[in-house]
Amino acid sequence: MKILILLLALAMAHYGPRVDRTRPLSWLLGVIDTLIERGARVPMIDVVVILAVALVGGGGLSVLAEAVGGDAVWALLALAVLVMGLGPRDLDRDVDALVATDSGEGLSIMADDSAHQAGMQVYAAALARWFGVIFWFVLLGIPGILLYRLTEQMAQRASADRPLDGTFRLRFFLEWPVLVLMMVASALTNDFDRVYQAWHQFRQPHAVGSNEPGEPSGWWIHRGVLAELADGVLPEGLDQRGGVQLAHHFVWRILILWLVVLSVLLLVGALA
Repeated sequence: MKILILLLALAMAHYGPRVDRTRPLSWLLGVIDTLIERGARVPMIDVVVILAVALVGGGGLSVLAEAVGGDAVWALLALAVLVMGLGPRDLDRDVDALVATDSGEGLSIMADDSAHQAGMQVYAAALARWFGVIFWFVLLGIPGILLYRLTEQMAQRASADRPLDGTFRLRFFLEWPVLVLMMVASALTNDFDRVYQAWHQFRQPHAVGSNEPGEPSGWWIHRGVLAELADGVLPEGLDQRGGVQLAHHFVWRILILWLVVLSVLLLVGALA
């Protein structure tokens, strides 16, 4: 069921240009902001609120949908939430806009960014818009979609006056298994040696984006690995547009492999 919902959601997000208008979660993020401000004296209040809204709220919606109409109503609700969660902007349309008009606003790409920097932003966007949501949807269902999307969006709303350290820690723990699977899939769909070297380079203390002292090591990785991945798999000599297009092609390879694996799991009965 989940793989079918996922395929439908990806198709709707890709072929429905008006879908982006339904994705903003500003109203829900505003509610979370208010709750955080009211409980400012409570340690890790940002994490408590996000977990409560995502897991309790999302779990309650799932139970209600099952009670009202069984699997069919749950599937429709999951499809709606997943379409909303695969965003807030469409990656393919943002890449097309940059290629056509050199406007990298949707991908946070500056005009003077190199091909490797631009490629890293494509990988980061794919993590935030696709892979993080897909992984937690498969694992937790509707609550998983809300948990990752709200955490990722709240991390973007952090500021010097409100650092939201707990939110960043939560995002770190939500993203590390996704990043590991992205690296494995990239190695299988790309040059294995280049990806391995990127991983090895990331683990070196002097590597750009490597862990600071005191951060988890070993398989505990963070978004900094995407910079090494882009440096490793994107050849030298590309302009910014070429780097974005090639990185976009590579993340689509990863997505297709993920979908194939999920389909196999469905066929063998390991995925509901």
